[in-house]
Amino acid sequence: MSEFLWISIGRICVGLLTLANVKITTSYFSPSQYGQLALLISIQFFCSLVLVSPIGQYINRHTHEWQSSGILRQKLDQHSNYLLATALIGMAICCIFSFLRSGVSPDWFELLAIFLAVYWVNLNATYVPLLNMLGFAKKSAQLSLLGSALVVLFCFFSLKYIDSVPSWLIAYSSALLVPAFIARSYIRKYVVTDPDFERSDFLNWATYRDFCIPLAISAGLLWFLQYGHRWIIEYHWGASFLGLLALGMTLAMQIFGLVESVLMQYFYPRFFKKLDEFAAEDRSQEIAMSQIVNLLGPIYLLLAGILLTLAYPIVFLLGGSSYIDAYFFFAVGILIELCRSVANVFSLAAQIRKVTATQVPPYLCAIVLFFITSVLLYVISLPAKFIAFSLLVAGIGMVVMMYYLMYNLVNFTIQVGYWLLGFLALSAGISINLLFSWSENLAFLVLESFLISLPFLIVTYYIIFTNANLNQMLKCSLNNEKKE
Repeated sequence: MSEFLWISIGRICVGLLTLANVKITTSYFSPSQYGQLALLISIQFFCSLVLVSPIGQYINRHTHEWQSSGILRQKLDQHSNYLLATALIGMAICCIFSFLRSGVSPDWFELLAIFLAVYWVNLNATYVPLLNMLGFAKKSAQLSLLGSALVVLFCFFSLKYIDSVPSWLIAYSSALLVPAFIARSYIRKYVVTDPDFERSDFLNWATYRDFCIPLAISAGLLWFLQYGHRWIIEYHWGASFLGLLALGMTLAMQIFGLVESVLMQYFYPRFFKKLDEFAAEDRSQEIAMSQIVNLLGPIYLLLAGILLTLAYPIVFLLGGSSYIDAYFFFAVGILIELCRSVANVFSLAAQIRKVTATQVPPYLCAIVLFFITSVLLYVISLPAKFIAFSLLVAGIGMVVMMYYLMYNLVNFTIQVGYWLLGFLALSAGISINLLFSWSENLAFLVLESFLISLPFLIVTYYIIFTNANLNQMLKCSLNNEKKE
């Protein structure tokens, strides 16, 4: 459990530093400036999700195989060249989006910010998590913590002395380059290389077509639901409204993603290791899928319940009075993140069977539901903030269809007891969010938050520590855990 402790402590510290950076940023940026930042970040995430993430999942799926064959370093060098090309594509996309939005091209400072964000952030997202995949969890946690600390430091000085949106993004990217370089050096030092390796294509066309392109399409649809809609919202309701919506949704993604990343960093490598061990045994793969679904799914429901309970205090503390209206978007964003996270767990079935094209229909369904719901909200003339419900309806449709399609691929088992406890926590969180009136006094607000959270500890114990699937996942060890 020492490895899990390292990962947990590291990710919690990273999360706290990330939230501190949000607090600093909202202290300097107006909602309008935050809305402009949200647009630039949406371009960076387009490149990360659509162009880089599918390749990253391919790397994850074959990391242990390449390590055993002594070709991992060479494959990663080829991937670094691909990231450089992706950064150039990001600049072109920035020009296109800017022209469509305002009819003018972005200035060189914005283009530089996008180039560095796409290249350096994705270098970090490749090498630092890969250390954990290889069994170097302690080093990965340390570098994640270093990167987050540098982000806070660099962004603070950028806001204090320059105070512009592109400079913030450049500072953010520069901070993440440092741990990326250290992680790359560590991997090159400790990963064995086959001297007889003959250079070949990073991946062949058949693999790219059958594995990566479907993932890219799915990621593109997911990108629209998470980030792409920002351009439509900014066009119709302005940057200030977008800033409030983006802050609420971003806080939901970051806080939910904090716990999700801890679980993924620890359990996903073990899950993929199990798949490699049981490649020829379909029933064993179904058991592995059932274990991770019944472990992570109820935890995500519990997490959503806790965050919905504490939604108002979180936004009050991190956003301040200028952003207090973002509380509504944060609460809806939690439910959207719940749908996304559970759908991601279900989608692992597509990687087991290596038919990633089956991930496309759920995201396509979500896009259709988003537009239909948006039109209905416009027709009945509801306030602009209810556009968030369009995203929630889309998320619910996505997770329902994802479950149906993935269950047909891998006949995994749903353990109803754990899921019912999770839904109980979620229902409690929704009820408290709607009915409880919070104090405006900071001391009372903290006390109320503490007292209301106590009952969730009981549910946490039963969902996590009495879960037999946890012990089954812990039995699978990684190659380098004892060497580090």
